[in-house]
Amino acid sequence: MIFNDWSRVMTQLIDRIKKMGLVALLVSMLATSADAVDMFLSSTGNNTIYRVKDDGSYSPLSTSINSPTGITFGNGLFFVNSGGTKIVSLTWDGIVTDFITSGISNPSGLAYGRDGFLYIADSGSNTILKADSNGALTTFATGLSNPRGLTFDLQGNLYVTNGISPGSISKITPGGVRTTLTSGLNSPYGISFGSDNNLYVTTQADDSVFSVTLGGVATRKALGIASPTAVYLASNGELRAASSTVGTIYTVFSVAQITPFAQGFNSPSFIAVPEPSTYILGFTAVALLGFCRNRKLQKSK
Repeated sequence: MIFNDWSRVMTQLIDRIKKMGLVALLVSMLATSADAVDMFLSSTGNNTIYRVKDDGSYSPLSTSINSPTGITFGNGLFFVNSGGTKIVSLTWDGIVTDFITSGISNPSGLAYGRDGFLYIADSGSNTILKADSNGALTTFATGLSNPRGLTFDLQGNLYVTNGISPGSISKITPGGVRTTLTSGLNSPYGISFGSDNNLYVTTQADDSVFSVTLGGVATRKALGIASPTAVYLASNGELRAASSTVGTIYTVFSVAQITPFAQGFNSPSFIAVPEPSTYILGFTAVALLGFCRNRKLQKSK
């Protein structure tokens, strides 16, 4: 009898997650992409952060950050590496505030973890640092080799591109255990985690883009993108990568077929994209709270 009651409760909960989850998912997606923004791009050459829409058009979010490179989004703010000497925060209204001004040495890529910490690839010290909400720094991992790009998977594992030849990708667990996911890459730079559960990485020395499975199998996806930096899997499933020398974001259709998606940037560097796990956690929580509220009302009748 107890088992049947529990089974019925779980079935009702799953049904509610399915129904309410889809609604919350749509609301979240609309809220974060009301202007059909696909991603945000740091343009080092002209001190600009751009909003790039999914039709290829773009507009500046900020023009007052010195030589921006690494960029990520978390806790309602963008965090941007400014001039390789400090990290600043950036609001949706374009207001820039110093966040970290000391304790870092030539920082590169940034990533915001679900644990509420900002992770920093500090290439000057070959470490990964993490900062709390007040900007206080601690060391998360050491022994990297010119760390550049950072990205998280859905389990909270952090992936780092090591730019010193032979380049590699390091995997670091939430507990700080570091292993080599794959090696032999030619000066890897940007890296992102795609909604297809694969990693995407640019390699500057051979003008390429690779996909890398979470098991470490690397496959070349594009060739001929001059000194590629930022890379991401768009919301429509298209693979895109930026050329720092040409100032163009390309759509990758095959190894030999790339097409300009957006042009006219000045040394594009890193990107920030919405994280799929944010939607999953959000609509599951909404569904669970709604279900518990309904159960409480039913019992009070």
